[in-house]
Amino acid sequence: YQLQVTVNGCSSNLVQRQVDVFAVPVLPVNASATTVCVGGGFTLSVTGSGYNYQWKKDGANLTGQVSPNLTLGGVINSDEGSYSVLVTSVALGCSQETGKTNIAVYTRPNASFTVGTPLCTNSPVPFVDQSTKDARGTLTYAWTFGDGKTASIANPSNTYTAANTYTVGLTVNYVGISGCSNATSQTVVVSGSNTLSISATANPICPSESSQLTFSGVFTSINWTGVSGNTNSVTIRQPGTYSVTAKAANGCNASGAIIINSKPTINPFSVTTDKNTIKTGEQVQLTATAGADGYRWSPGKLLNDSLISNPIGKPIQTTFFKVIVSKSG
Repeated sequence: YQLQVTVNGCSSNLVQRQVDVFAVPVLPVNASATTVCVGGGFTLSVTGSGYNYQWKKDGANLTGQVSPNLTLGGVINSDEGSYSVLVTSVALGCSQETGKTNIAVYTRPNASFTVGTPLCTNSPVPFVDQSTKDARGTLTYAWTFGDGKTASIANPSNTYTAANTYTVGLTVNYVGISGCSNATSQTVVVSGSNTLSISATANPICPSESSQLTFSGVFTSINWTGVSGNTNSVTIRQPGTYSVTAKAANGCNASGAIIINSKPTINPFSVTTDKNTIKTGEQVQLTATAGADGYRWSPGKLLNDSLISNPIGKPIQTTFFKVIVSKSG
C-alpha cells in the first residue's frame, strides 16, 4: 500500500509498502448420506492439510467436533439439520466456513398388514398394507407368501392351490434410502375347497319317478343346479345331472354333482292282438314287444300265462287287456 500526505495543496508520498492478502479456500464437504433413519448414522468430511476445524449444526458449534470428519451414529430426530465446518489456516490464522449440508432424519417405517378372506384354495386371498412411515418418505414393498410366490405392490393378493399353513412376510423400505427397512410376518391357514358327496334314494329312475338328493354339512348358502332348492335335500323327478354349490361359514365354497341315470326302456313298445273280435269260446293271441325282464298282464285269470310277453286269452265278454312291463338297469 502507499501513504500520500497533502499540505497546502502540495502532495507528498511519505511511504510505500506492499501487503500480501491470503484467502483460505472453501473446502467441499463430502457426505456418506444426506437422508438417514432414526438409529442410523452418517459421516461428513473435508480434505485438506494445515487447517483446524470446528463443525457446526444450524450455525452453532458442536462441542468436541474438531477433526476433518464428523461421524454421528444412532441418530435421533433432533440430529436433523444443516451442517457446516469452519476451516482455519494454522499458518495464517484465517478462517472460512464451508457450505451447508442438510441432513434429514426420517422416522423408521413399521411394517404391518392385515389378511382378508376367504382363506380358501383357488380363491384370491387379499393382503392389505397397514405400514406406517415418515410423511416425507415413499415405501417399497417386498412380499413373500410362503408358497414360493412374491409381490412388490402395497396391496397384493395371492391364490393358494393347496390347503396348508403358510408364513407370509412383508419387508418395507424407503425409496432411495438404504438401512431403513423393517419386516414383519404372519401365519395364515388356508382351507381346501370341499367336495360335497351327494346321495340319492333311487338311481336310476324312470321319467316321473322321484328320488331324494341329500348331502351333509352346515353351510350359510346353498344353490342347486338342475332343480330348485336351497337346502341340503331336494327331490327330483327326472333323470339327469344335478349339481350344488354351498358356502361355509369360513367363506370357502364346496361343490358336488351327481348323475341320476334313466332306467332302460323298450322303445318303441307296442301291444298287438291277432284279432280284435272273436266269438264266445274263441281264443285271442296277445303280443307285447319282447325284450322286457318282466310282464304282468291283467286280468290274468283270462290268460293262459299272465307273466309272459305273448299270452293267449279266452275272454267271455268284451275285455280290455293291460300289460305292465319292467326292465332292470
